[in-house]
Amino acid sequence: MNRKHVATEFSCAGVSIWDEPEDHSLYAYITMKADERFGAFVQWAMRYMRHRLLVVYEPEHNPYDLSSFFSGT
Repeated sequence: MNRKHVATEFSCAGVSIWDEPEDHSLYAYITMKADERFGAFVQWAMRYMRHRLLVVYEPEHNPYDLSSFFSGT
């Protein structure tokens, strides 16, 4: 996200400590302010990740919250 100059309010990514090293789950969480540029990114991410991405938009504060989870490698 930094290389693409995407400003995030909060973001994290990792691997669950409960998983085996060879068969692990990945997760990520990103919060970004909604605007035309990030709206296009969110649309692309929804098409690319389909059911592995949860997107929440909060009109009151104007952020997108993206949460992803991928089980296994």
